[in-house]
Amino acid sequence: MKRFKPYSLLGVLFTGFILIGLWVYPDYGMSWDELAHRDHGALVYRYMTSGDSALFSSPERYHGPLIPTLYYAIEKSIGLTDSQSIFYLYHFLGFLLFILGIGAFYGLSEELFSNKGISIIGCICLFLSPRLFAESFYNNNDIPCMVFFILSAWTGLKWLRTEKWHWGLFHALCCAWVTDIRILGILAPCLTVGMLILKDRKNSLKALLFLALYFSLMVVFWPVTWHSPLKEFLNAFQEMKQFPWNGQVLYMGHFYQASKLPWHYLIGWITITTPVLYLVFALIGAWSWSWRPSRLWVALWPVLPIGCLIGLHSVVYDGWRHVYFIYPALLCFSLEGLRTVLSLKKPLKITILFLSGISLLFVALSMVEDHPFQNVYFNRLAGKPTTLKENYELDYWGLSYKKALEYIIAASSTFPVTVIAANDPGRYNLVMLPLEDRNKIQFTADPAQAKYFITNYRWHPEDYPLPEPFTVIANGTKIMSVYTLKP
Repeated sequence: MKRFKPYSLLGVLFTGFILIGLWVYPDYGMSWDELAHRDHGALVYRYMTSGDSALFSSPERYHGPLIPTLYYAIEKSIGLTDSQSIFYLYHFLGFLLFILGIGAFYGLSEELFSNKGISIIGCICLFLSPRLFAESFYNNNDIPCMVFFILSAWTGLKWLRTEKWHWGLFHALCCAWVTDIRILGILAPCLTVGMLILKDRKNSLKALLFLALYFSLMVVFWPVTWHSPLKEFLNAFQEMKQFPWNGQVLYMGHFYQASKLPWHYLIGWITITTPVLYLVFALIGAWSWSWRPSRLWVALWPVLPIGCLIGLHSVVYDGWRHVYFIYPALLCFSLEGLRTVLSLKKPLKITILFLSGISLLFVALSMVEDHPFQNVYFNRLAGKPTTLKENYELDYWGLSYKKALEYIIAASSTFPVTVIAANDPGRYNLVMLPLEDRNKIQFTADPAQAKYFITNYRWHPEDYPLPEPFTVIANGTKIMSVYTLKP
């Protein structure tokens, strides 16, 4: 009887991943940023194809162009015109990019651990990361940044080990792409240069050549920098240091200005929204981690950006999504913890692995139960589900407005129905409805004219003293309500 080869298992696993994506991608609503991202992609596309200079007067001009422009180019090549079809396409493209990242994570894990079984488990854990799974469909900045950071880490470690220039070229390209998505991606080439010199001080020339290649490729894929590469890059970096957003965020039951957050804001969010199983194994892995250059690259991957953002008092909001790109490094520590557990004596090892399997199953079941709102996943460290709404931001993306609009249409017999939404995604989600339903909703800013009020409780976690015919519950807490203003 032939043994079942790891690569065969990997093929079955990834086929299953893709089939799941095909099954669920129409279920997700419209997030806060998606329309703006598409508009930015259109501006960059028009500048590249026809020289339209409107890009340079856009407040979004320094935002990473790679993914929005790529998606818009695919949309134009297919010839889509209906908004629902366009964003269904975007959602599925985002998920495919996430699957690419999982594949790259397999390669990175193999490079670190030389163990196909551990690497396959790493792929499963990355897929079963509730918030990242959900956001892969609609978060066109932070998830792609994570994907290309994984690619940068994998190719960088390959180059450091083999010293073959084709890996160096691929690594420079991946580093350029991750920077062209989010400027914090500059960390990847900096880590590689540091490891090159740490490995051998004679590598200084190689490091300079690599940086020159990286910067050139970054400029090629970032059109706003074409006329003045260094100046525009520095402008983009300066904007990242103090991004001009000073809204309020809800954290641990208090509202804070985004520019005046507690130092532990990011660490706190990571702790309460990552499955506890992964955190426990990451702590074990950190204790047993070895510190040769390739391992040091991965160890500094989460530490440096968190330290820089805290030290620079940079503006962050909406949880820790701006640093999702460090999550694979945390999983690498978890896999090191798994390897440590596998070296224990058999009775203890089997007990730990059995309990871990049960815990992983519960993560998967929670993702199924909360679908399509895995983006509001919290672990038990966050407290009781009934207290989450008053302590933390929940559906800040506004995805659940789609469910609210679908309910209003299903519950109404005369149209259009006048609705007031608590914030912009309420209106944005209209484009995710079938064409024949979009004229059935009419938005207004005047509560006196509206029949319904819909809210995702952003910036107002308290309930309203109104009749509430419909709610959306996820992770055991209320994330969306439809309130009746007129009978």
